[in-house]
Amino acid sequence: MNRIIYIYRLLTPECIRDLIYNRREEKRKKKIDVHNIQNEIYNYLKSINSSDPEILEIEKFLLNYPLNTFPLIIKSNKKIEVKNGKGMYYVDFKNKKLFFPKGTSKKTIIRYCNGIFEEQDPSSPHSYLSEEFNINENSIIADIGAAEGNFSLSIIDKVKKVYIFEADNVWTKALKKTFEPWQDKVEFVFAKVSNKNEKGYISLDEFFKDKPFPYFLKLDVEGSENCVLKGAENIINQDNIQVAICTYHKYEDEKNFKTFFENKGYKTQFSNSYMIMYENGEDFKKPYIRRGVLRAEKSKIN
Repeated sequence: MNRIIYIYRLLTPECIRDLIYNRREEKRKKKIDVHNIQNEIYNYLKSINSSDPEILEIEKFLLNYPLNTFPLIIKSNKKIEVKNGKGMYYVDFKNKKLFFPKGTSKKTIIRYCNGIFEEQDPSSPHSYLSEEFNINENSIIADIGAAEGNFSLSIIDKVKKVYIFEADNVWTKALKKTFEPWQDKVEFVFAKVSNKNEKGYISLDEFFKDKPFPYFLKLDVEGSENCVLKGAENIINQDNIQVAICTYHKYEDEKNFKTFFENKGYKTQFSNSYMIMYENGEDFKKPYIRRGVLRAEKSKIN
């Protein structure tokens, strides 16, 4: 499938691809009755009579603004200039070059980057870090589910070493180009991180069995986070470790991951506010809102 996408991007002009995308998006949005969904969420939240200030803020938002996955984040209006870097487009991201796969249209890149800026806003429920939960110059990072690499790029100058794990080979060349200036501290692993070790798959315990363990794990793998944890028992059981794990992909992840880490002696805290999962089809159900990222931390036992 990735090969087909690659050929499609190379052979189809940008203007045609953007036209196809826009029409597809129009059809998709017509299938979602946003107004009724917004009323449904609002009425449910009111019915539970919560005193949680974050839920009250979402109620207020739903009453006054259009539905949005990140309800308390202002839509990004940042002017994004897409530049040509010898065959691959890139954008300036935190004073660094963030490259995109060859054939990606400029409009697609602008849409994508606006999504990144909303998603990783410091007040966003999808933000991995906070002022209290951060990395330092001695950190060894495992970025699991890196995609375009915005997280690793944002911290690359601050850390000792970054292992970038990405299973989608669409990103391979772009990631290598993005991190070319930091070859001395970046290692790529183009495989799916899981609890098994076979062709195309790798567990963290197996990968790091003869390497220093990472001190910081970032997990964003589209609902496969639990499989990653099952294959990282040795790493998870160490002291002095931080984990930022997405909890919105599956309905029960928020509760299950919090329990999992606290049972192992971690202190946990969720990121700010909630995400509204209104485009999840059959997975769209009460309470409709989900925590985005769990931040778990375990210090050395004295």
